[in-house]
Amino acid sequence: MRMIETSIYVDREDVRRVEGEERSAFIREVIEHLDLPELDEIWPIEETEGGGISVENKVKLRALLGHFGVDIVDDGDRGVKIYFDRKAIAEWKKPFVVLRTDMSDPVPSRRLFAEMQIKYWSVFHDQEEQ
Repeated sequence: MRMIETSIYVDREDVRRVEGEERSAFIREVIEHLDLPELDEIWPIEETEGGGISVENKVKLRALLGHFGVDIVDDGDRGVKIYFDRKAIAEWKKPFVVLRTDMSDPVPSRRLFAEMQIKYWSVFHDQEEQ
């Protein structure tokens, strides 16, 4: 699988929040491609955009994923791998964050920002490119 790389620019105080939202959105996108029933009821898209999911819905989601042979494994370093029937179908690596400076901004407190470099792959992204 080919690793896809993308960069997003965020306020330096929002790095962790944006990382969580991006990670949740990636997981949600991969799971959506599996066409699991009741996904929208268990994990509403609004909860993806907020970067979180309620505890009650997490329990329901785990049960749904387990029933259909989907495993989401946290690598312990803020990355994640997703398996379907014990085969890896997606991976999202911990983002690399670089602090950047925009000297053209007249407000000194806004000159420093973060570039979040994200690497991921999935069998579904490979299919979309072909």
